[in-house]
Amino acid sequence: MQDRRNKNMCYNCDETFRPVHKCKQQFMYCLLTEEEATMGMEEGEKPQTDESEVDMTISLNALSGNTDFNTFRVKGKAYGQELQVLIDGGSTYCFLDEETTER
Repeated sequence: MQDRRNKNMCYNCDETFRPVHKCKQQFMYCLLTEEEATMGMEEGEKPQTDESEVDMTISLNALSGNTDFNTFRVKGKAYGQELQVLIDGGSTYCFLDEETTER
């Protein structure tokens, strides 16, 4: 990666990177992981996790604004401005702080 950066090359293809660069070929990456903390543990036993090691995820629906059976929209208001709130049960992390949600 550092070598590509030093040569000003795109990370995904062999072309020179510029601010307007678009790869000729489309790429889709998918990373599948297995929870190592639960391997070899008895059923019902909870793994010990350090707060800093917890993986956070957000669903594709929350990112794209699409809804499915795990998502719903509610109307909200902040500082007099009406807004729509997308609540997604598939996400493990909330990007709003508690103080904002209480308003």
